[in-house]
Amino acid sequence: KLAFMSPNGKQLTIADTATAKAIRTITFPDNVRVQVLNKDASKIYVNQNNFLGYIIADTKTGEMLKTVEVTSVDWRNVWNATPRPKVGHGCPSHGLAITQDGKEVWLNDGIFHKIHIFSNDDTPREIATIDTPNDSYWLTPSVDGKLMYASSGDIIDVASRKIIGVTK
Repeated sequence: KLAFMSPNGKQLTIADTATAKAIRTITFPDNVRVQVLNKDASKIYVNQNNFLGYIIADTKTGEMLKTVEVTSVDWRNVWNATPRPKVGHGCPSHGLAITQDGKEVWLNDGIFHKIHIFSNDDTPREIATIDTPNDSYWLTPSVDGKLMYASSGDIIDVASRKIIGVTK
């Protein structure tokens, strides 16, 4: 078993839990925020400070495989404006999830109050966007994978990508 740790820095350390020893360190361009693994833990998907998107890295080699940026909104001009917009956690994106079937990556957008949905294949592309009425900084799939719970309180049907309820 492995542990994946990043104490709000640019490095993510992978440790063997049996030996309690670090076995690999991956250095990212900016501070690592939310991270999620694919089912076999061969890839890690990472949010970073100052970036609306995610980076995919190989957990066995430490190689960064892809940088996936949101291009459907002009986030860089908004984020780099003075004064910078105030968003929770101080970064454009602080929420990431992979659907249970592994086919999609869902990404929170703290600037424009959206969830961007990307294909999870060799050439990730944005395939849908959901507008959320409130800020969302975390995403949690239901155990059966049919629903996605956003920290905004929204309950989203994964298949239709529609908000079907709100937690209170």
